[in-house]
Amino acid sequence: MPPKRKAKRKSPSYVAPKRRKGFLAVALPWLKRFGLVIGGLILITWLGAWFVLTGTAARTANWSKSQIIAATANAGFKIENLLVEGRVNTDPALMMALLNIQTGDPLFGINPQEAKTLLEETKWIRAAHIQRRLPDTLYIKLYERTPIALWNYNGETTLLD
Repeated sequence: MPPKRKAKRKSPSYVAPKRRKGFLAVALPWLKRFGLVIGGLILITWLGAWFVLTGTAARTANWSKSQIIAATANAGFKIENLLVEGRVNTDPALMMALLNIQTGDPLFGINPQEAKTLLEETKWIRAAHIQRRLPDTLYIKLYERTPIALWNYNGETTLLD
């Protein structure tokens, strides 16, 4: 039997890079990932700070709020009826000027807590209760002071109840 010939090996067309050994072989991939994560976090933090510090966040929030209020008004939630209960001595023109309300205004454009505070600052009103009654009514319940006397001191009139 003739001796077997050994087959010639072809040289590979692609030679894989040599693997590193030791600490760097483990640490470098982790450092690359960590660097990307830290860089991403810094970028997100910078963008968030810019968004808040330049006032863009407040402008965006106000724009969104006005768009939502306009959309609800277009959907029919406008003040068509203003129902005031318990008003005896309070001037209605003063009350309307304080609240700055007109028919056709958006119902959700009125903050009931702010309106209540404005009304309770007047001399005649002891307490006020304000409700939105959907779809088109604003209800105001007033509790007026019962006058016992008007006290005039140094040109300033005060209601005693």
